[in-house]
Amino acid sequence: MRRAEYEAMKKSLQAKLAALESEPIEEDYNRWTPETGETYYQLGDEGDVFENRWNDNLTDQYLYNLGNCFRTKEAAAFAAETLKVIAELRNFADPANVWDGKTRHYYLAYNYDRDAILILGEQGVRTHDIYFSSIKVANKAITEIGEGRIKKYYLGIL
Repeated sequence: MRRAEYEAMKKSLQAKLAALESEPIEEDYNRWTPETGETYYQLGDEGDVFENRWNDNLTDQYLYNLGNCFRTKEAAAFAAETLKVIAELRNFADPANVWDGKTRHYYLAYNYDRDAILILGEQGVRTHDIYFSSIKVANKAITEIGEGRIKKYYLGIL
């Protein structure tokens, strides 16, 4: 390859690269990833919120992969409360949780038309992560934890 051909090819490739870099990249997912030097928030051991700067190091990657990397302090605090409500619900969950296709298990769902938490039963299809042994236990969980907290933090009804 001659020098002139090389320079022409190099110039052409640089122009193509510049054009690519000027185009916005559309992400095909909604998960936020901080840029280097950008502030993010994480939950500490006791549910407290810590501010960090993204350096794309092993700690940052670990927190991100764990789902413990939030854009705002409020988002991190919301996640902490969500984890608390899930832990409280699990205190009421069916301790045996044995699925045999015959025993009915109960879970919480939300009905938009009635703006209400429903207690639904299932025995053959497992679709949720927290099940209760009876409607009575599920109602007790709603009463003690609070319908508003369950709607907001467990069922995602804002």
